[in-house]
Amino acid sequence: MNIIYYEDDDILFIEFSKDKVVRDVSLSWNVNVGYTEKGIGEITILDAKGTTMASGRATLSSSARSFLIWLNEHPLPAAGEFVVRVARDARPEGVPETPVTSRLKVPSDPSGLIGSPLVFRATAARAPFVPTVQLRFRRTERLRIVLPVGAAVEAVSAQLLDRRGQAMPVPLSFALGTDGPVRAAIGELPLSPLSAGDYVVQCEASAGPARVRTVVAFRIVP
Repeated sequence: MNIIYYEDDDILFIEFSKDKVVRDVSLSWNVNVGYTEKGIGEITILDAKGTTMASGRATLSSSARSFLIWLNEHPLPAAGEFVVRVARDARPEGVPETPVTSRLKVPSDPSGLIGSPLVFRATAARAPFVPTVQLRFRRTERLRIVLPVGAAVEAVSAQLLDRRGQAMPVPLSFALGTDGPVRAAIGELPLSPLSAGDYVVQCEASAGPARVRTVVAFRIVP
């Protein structure tokens, strides 16, 4: 048996046999088993250390359908691949259920000016905003966009476009502030003037001569 740990890539390789591997089977996102004609020939484990980069906890009501957790305990790398594990303490004894695991790839942003926009909805005029990934809205709802921005960002502008990319005369402004622990540009869009159809909010962050744009697409349904 031969065991090799590649520290730069955090990969553990275990070789049981020198026989030719004839079949590969992925048992999970980070465990791959190579089979020879006689049985298991090798095992490759990605992210072998499994170091916890950050963690968080949210308290949910029985009617909650979404939640948002800021992972700000430790400074995370600007880009890379991470594993997110989510479990809920739903049982009386507070023992977490089997976690749901997902692999997350954070793209590199050379400018360092903006992050990925977060979208929130409110179902009535006095209702609180809640995070959403379902970007279908009714005209009676309210839409809020939170755009994380870097310390160098001086201003953020936005405009509403129709499905043809034409600007629409709907007021839309963003104010720099904070959302939780994050510096962000926050803006709300009135939906009542819009008819059913597809729309895009185009945001532009500026820092001196640098300009970076991002978009949020959504749909108004009857």
